[in-house]
Amino acid sequence: GEYIVRVTHEKLPQRWYAGASVEFETNKGRVMSFHPYLATKQADQVITFRADQGKEIIMLKIKHGCLEGITQQVVPTLDVIDKNSDWFASVGVDGKTEEFISKKLAFESFQDQRNSILIDVIKNRIVNLTGNSEQDVTCKVNAIEKGFFIDSCQEVGGFKDVLKLFIKHFDVKEDSLYFFITLAFI
Repeated sequence: GEYIVRVTHEKLPQRWYAGASVEFETNKGRVMSFHPYLATKQADQVITFRADQGKEIIMLKIKHGCLEGITQQVVPTLDVIDKNSDWFASVGVDGKTEEFISKKLAFESFQDQRNSILIDVIKNRIVNLTGNSEQDVTCKVNAIEKGFFIDSCQEVGGFKDVLKLFIKHFDVKEDSLYFFITLAFI
């Protein structure tokens, strides 16, 4: 099985959000990141927790936008596997999949396949397409459903979005004093 062994979190000290950004790594080396416009990626704002050997991260303890700790549990012995340096998968229009632990084998095998895409699972990249855009979409959907590919989405935001968030969450009774004190110090 695949499970989370590392979490890297960028704090955003306040009470509305769980943080500025987060990144997870699995025992198989896959990395899933979420770095929205609030992320600064400054080293002094980031903390990393790793699971102990043979354990997985099952819960994050976040308080006021800061990661304070993790909860771990023992991974069943049958599920503890070493990480491969390569992990590729071909996924067909029909949903048929084949996995490879070497780049060379993946590319050699893919040459004989039609109506499939080839994915570098660790890097979460589609490296070869079918050549037909409709089939590519179908293969990508199949790959997502089978867990070989994670479709990325990019959150965008600018001043207007920040202003909307401020208006939505600003509580005049609770926040005014702190807001004006902060402005005075600026």
